[in-house]
Amino acid sequence: MPEYKWFEPEDPRNPGGMAGNRAGQNTPAWAVRLASLPYDPFTPYLLEDASIKVNSTSALPDGANPANIMSAERVYALMMVMSSSLGVNCTFCHNSQNFGAWVISPSQRVAGWYGIRMVRHLNNDYLVPLTDTFPAERRGPKGDVAKIYCATCHQGVNKPLNGQSMLAEHPELARIKPPPPPPEEVPVAAAEATAAGAG
Repeated sequence: MPEYKWFEPEDPRNPGGMAGNRAGQNTPAWAVRLASLPYDPFTPYLLEDASIKVNSTSALPDGANPANIMSAERVYALMMVMSSSLGVNCTFCHNSQNFGAWVISPSQRVAGWYGIRMVRHLNNDYLVPLTDTFPAERRGPKGDVAKIYCATCHQGVNKPLNGQSMLAEHPELARIKPPPPPPEEVPVAAAEATAAGAG
């Protein structure tokens, strides 16, 4: 089992009544560095497909952005996880002039976008289907299998293995197969010869 993994956490014990729903907050969790942010930053984004967009394009609510303060706090919890997992701060992926603008963001933001989808894909398509093969003592408090997140591979550095190249051990990863030519680029003479041979 890798050192850095996550399970779906147990639901916190909340008091009953009107003040009983704390929306996952004020339940100190190591994942969010014991902050008062939502204690499960993983499930909505690295297992489910919750939207990470919270920046609005207007000063006042206009209905175009469904995000609210609660969703912003969930996203901030995820960003704290990513920051500590990669050993970087916000400006590694974002331009503080406008956190939502892609055109002025560093290129690492694109890698982060793909990284989130890669982790979600690996969790849903490879790890979750293995749940029944794990014994009960290797599962989480809700009976789920261990899942990965950024720190599983990065372990506190922005390049996994500190940027050590693995191509010497795995040269097949450096080969890119050329795509087949589109049908319209096949020479007319070759297509006619093929048709005549088939007839």
